Amino acid sequence: MVTANVPTYGLKYKPYDEMENDAIKILRGFEGGKFLKVPQALDVDSFVEFYMNATIDYARLSQDGSILGLSTLAQTSVTVFSEDGSAQSRSYPENTILLDVDIYLHSSSARSRFTFMHECAHLHYHKNLAGAVQYCNKGNQRNRCEVQANCLAAALLMPEPMVHCAFDNELKGK
Repeated sequence: MVTANVPTYGLKYKPYDEMENDAIKILRGFEGGKFLKVPQALDVDSFVEFYMNATIDYARLSQDGSILGLSTLAQTSVTVFSEDGSAQSRSYPENTILLDVDIYLHSSSARSRFTFMHECAHLHYHKNLAGAVQYCNKGNQRNRCEVQANCLAAALLMPEPMVHCAFDNELKGK
């Protein structure tokens, strides 16, 4: 096994079960915890806007499709691209989640839902990195920030209590 020099940004290792517990605490505070009681899809747009108090926007974030989404941890300028490929700088306020327009137009809803929740996880866990822009990039999955964001996103979309409930419901139906 090759060990790469992966940046950790001073973040401590966070065990998966701790991130699962964080997701459960977060979901208890959103719409009375209903997503933990009855198996159902989380309304990610409502979660982003009303629970995370984040703004949602869409832009072409890279020319090659390598950047799927980003979250602004502080007011910042972001380079976005027009359809003809020309770059321009746009200013975004703190707590903005940008999704690449191509994900919105051409990817499955599951891909965009996961990317939204991944960016919410950055807003939740990585505020101490204010001034940085957190990109959801296809090439940095081993970065500790990205691993944490992926784990929390998965736990928010499929929290353990909801999975158990769905499994129990399926068994009762057979």
